[in-house]
Amino acid sequence: MKNPPEDWPRLGRYIASARLAAGFETTRSFADALGITERTIGDLERGNRVGRNTLLAAAKAVGWTPDSPWKILAGDAPGMLAREEEPSVRRAAARAAEKEALRSILEDERLPLTWRQAMVELARIMDRAEADGGA
Repeated sequence: MKNPPEDWPRLGRYIASARLAAGFETTRSFADALGITERTIGDLERGNRVGRNTLLAAAKAVGWTPDSPWKILAGDAPGMLAREEEPSVRRAAARAAEKEALRSILEDERLPLTWRQAMVELARIMDRAEADGGA
């Protein structure tokens, strides 16, 4: 028996919609939260094939069960995680939004250099706290 065709454009639409619903307003913030490139997210959302680890990371970040990408590729609906598993997804979205805000502040050349340097140090402190299990 032949496997049904995989509908990558359909998966891309689902991912884009779920990304926005999860609070990731940009592909950059989503990519940062997943630890992958923005280009890979763009490829996924445009319906291009991406790797298994990317699919698993994206599913987790938007609150889907791990098998959801393959369900969508086969024409089914994604499975959702239980409510108690969602706070980590919200934290990841909030952290990505914070990084995006800091990035836009750093790019504002109207701000004094010392302020922008302080923002870089703040971002480093936040990253260390996150790596140590805080924040």
